[in-house]
Amino acid sequence: MNEERFDFFVSHAGSDLRWAKWVAWQLDAAGYKVILDDWHFPPGSSIVTKMNEALEHCDRIVALYSTAYFENSRYTWDEFIAALRNIEHDGQGVQKRLIPIRIEDVPIDAIPLVARDVKFADIFGMPDEEQAREVLLAAVDGRAWRPDKEPPLPVSEPSPGRKPPSPVPLDVWNVPPRNPGFVGRDDLLSELREWLATGVPQVLHGMGGMGKTQIAIEYAHLFASEYDRVWWVRAEQPALIGPQLAKLARALGIKAMDEADQLPVAAFRQLRRLSRWLLVFDNAVSPQDIEDWLPGGSGHVLITSRESGWSDTGRQCQVKVLRRDESVAILRARVRGLTEFDANGLAEDLGDLPLALAQAANFIAATGMHVSTYRRALKDQAAQIMAEGAPRNIPPLTAAIKFHFGKLALADPAAAELAGLCSFLAPDRGPDDLLSKHRDKLPPPLAQRAADPVGWSRAVENLTRHSLAGIEYDEEAGRNELRMHRTTQAILRDIMGTDQAALAWDRIGQIVAASCPGQPDDPATWPAWASLMPHLLAFVDRELDLSPALRSELCDASAYLLAHGEARNGLDLISRLHEKWSAELGEDADQTMMIANCLAKAHCDVGDWPAGRRLAQTSLDRRRYLLGEKHLQTLTAASDLASNLHGLGKVQEALDLDQVTFDLRQSVLGRDHRDTLLSASNLARDLGTSGYLEAAIKLNQDTYVRRQKTLGDNHPQTLDSASNLVSDLCQMGERQRESGDPVAAQQSFERALGLAETTVALRRTVQGPDHPATLQSSTILLANLSNLRKFEEAGRLAEDALKRLKVVRGDDDLITLVCAANLAGIMHEQGDTESARDLAAETLAQMQRYYSNHPATLACADDLEQYERALLGLNYLDSGSI
Repeated sequence: MNEERFDFFVSHAGSDLRWAKWVAWQLDAAGYKVILDDWHFPPGSSIVTKMNEALEHCDRIVALYSTAYFENSRYTWDEFIAALRNIEHDGQGVQKRLIPIRIEDVPIDAIPLVARDVKFADIFGMPDEEQAREVLLAAVDGRAWRPDKEPPLPVSEPSPGRKPPSPVPLDVWNVPPRNPGFVGRDDLLSELREWLATGVPQVLHGMGGMGKTQIAIEYAHLFASEYDRVWWVRAEQPALIGPQLAKLARALGIKAMDEADQLPVAAFRQLRRLSRWLLVFDNAVSPQDIEDWLPGGSGHVLITSRESGWSDTGRQCQVKVLRRDESVAILRARVRGLTEFDANGLAEDLGDLPLALAQAANFIAATGMHVSTYRRALKDQAAQIMAEGAPRNIPPLTAAIKFHFGKLALADPAAAELAGLCSFLAPDRGPDDLLSKHRDKLPPPLAQRAADPVGWSRAVENLTRHSLAGIEYDEEAGRNELRMHRTTQAILRDIMGTDQAALAWDRIGQIVAASCPGQPDDPATWPAWASLMPHLLAFVDRELDLSPALRSELCDASAYLLAHGEARNGLDLISRLHEKWSAELGEDADQTMMIANCLAKAHCDVGDWPAGRRLAQTSLDRRRYLLGEKHLQTLTAASDLASNLHGLGKVQEALDLDQVTFDLRQSVLGRDHRDTLLSASNLARDLGTSGYLEAAIKLNQDTYVRRQKTLGDNHPQTLDSASNLVSDLCQMGERQRESGDPVAAQQSFERALGLAETTVALRRTVQGPDHPATLQSSTILLANLSNLRKFEEAGRLAEDALKRLKVVRGDDDLITLVCAANLAGIMHEQGDTESARDLAAETLAQMQRYYSNHPATLACADDLEQYERALLGLNYLDSGSI
């Protein structure tokens, strides 16, 4: 969303979308600029993010009060609280305010206490649309509204309470009872209503347990007043569809015929002459089973099915798991005293699957079992625990999954093998090509299918047809993927038996170990690493014994996380691996020492330099003792320790160690090996920080060119050399300016600027805008812009980079602090010396705490002294002193 201002943001519950569209249209027609989520939020965008952006760009919020609006699980609650916080007053009235509009008879006690003194307007129950429009426009204009006709004499009515179910047609109605515990799905229900209005049949499809039937029941009850006739057909047995439609004919008043099969035809003939009817086919098996039972006409047809091939029948809508807030609301509503924390954890374990949530809530409420005990049982005895607590008339998950798995094993043994293996992959993630690419590691029936793309597709189709998995579109990957829900996985693993499970884990372990994407610091491999990581981490989460190949791959995976800028996320994983392997393999084992190197780097990347140094020093000492001075692993440990020393401000120690490491790598590996170039880059960095700028620029330039040839222009290590060269050129320009050579300084700054802008642009493309390396290069760029006195541009870049750095690297990280110091300098140059002084003082205090001897700390102290002298001089002038 750009910086355009809007008059109103229309906030509503999902089930009130039709009201919201009407209100937004009226405001737009009256000349106001309006934001409505349905009109302005693109599909796939984050609702919370877009909502916050909308609130920032709107002067006022129109809140459509309904019972649904004030349910805690809804996004509208966040909008409402945000609006309340933005109520501000000035001398002329309310500047930014909440405008409550009731669209149903919401009782006053349903409105939060903090908002009860904000007067609302009612636009429901009006005699005509024009009067509702007048009331709405008067409310947004801040005017009271007075009717132009005498109000009717009031009659006694029941006291308002929670909204009752919509009126039910009494003559033609056989819909199952409404679920009083139904929560959520507001957007889907509104979407169904909108699409059914087009006359196209709507098909709700998805895996078993998603709540498709409950959604259809809720829709029928919620919008019952929109129909005169609603008929429910249980369609799982095709042979019984006709008799159910014959009952519909009788309900429509059609007299008995000689041939019973003529009754449905007569019913359809009558429906085609009518409107305002809804026909629901629940749990249809295939389009072929009901294609002859679609009446046509202007009524509505809603179908639910586990199958997904309904595109020739109607519009398909895949039903997925609940939002987390909806899952939490269901659990807390049914289990008395359940905390939000416990509900969230249980919902995570159950994967937000509606049927699993209902079973868990029912079982815990009935037995009093503690949530932690239930969660342990779910992990160790999934089949047993998921056999309990099923709602009335619904088979429990375990029974359903056993039934469908048994049918699949008889119909297609290879597809059953595929189901078994999928249950050992990461939860809720598709296997992509993971299994089919490694058919040599698959069991024979499935291996034969994997060699034939059509045969493999048939196995996948049979797996989904038996409701054990589903096909979902992955927005990030841009393709359809096979997905098995985590609860289904847990139950399948549990019913397999110990020996079969061990064999399956071994097969998956071999497949995952054979799928290493390549160099973890090469961005070209990052998408493949991102796809593989969940499956690899499944072995860590299950605390299984790992093969040497899997441990080696986990070391590479840890390096990928660090290269990808995810040190904060990776630190816990790497720490767990280091602790486990140290105990199991010993601290001197190769893979223990490899993960120790990763752990040392992770500590440094999150700003814990002392912990990183201790680990790096220990790792180097061990490798020197066990492997010798010139061993490649020893040289890697030495390089890591030198980087840590540089980060701690011990630049001379880093320079000495990097020089030795560079010389040894050059003699062992050659000048153009990537490890030698890494040492050359680190040595050039040390030289520049130590003030040997000519030598640093020469070595950086040479390394940059070599890396361009060997790694490519876009490789992160090539960009590291470019960034280091920019930094050195900036320092050289500052030295030249101070020595009285402004022409040479200008040339250095301009040369640095071109390279800095190119480097930042490439990093944003290759590594992403929030990658630590991108932000570090941005910090160098803004310093160069300041040198060229482009303070406005530098200031914008500094503020953006500092905000991102605090999130990505933390407030106390050295790069974050350097960026803050640079921003203080920009403030000073723009004339805001007092703010510069305050920011520099805060920054210096943090630098002295963590990096007391670092050159950046000394530079910040000098800058602070300069700002204080400048302020002292200004104070003298203000007081009239000379």
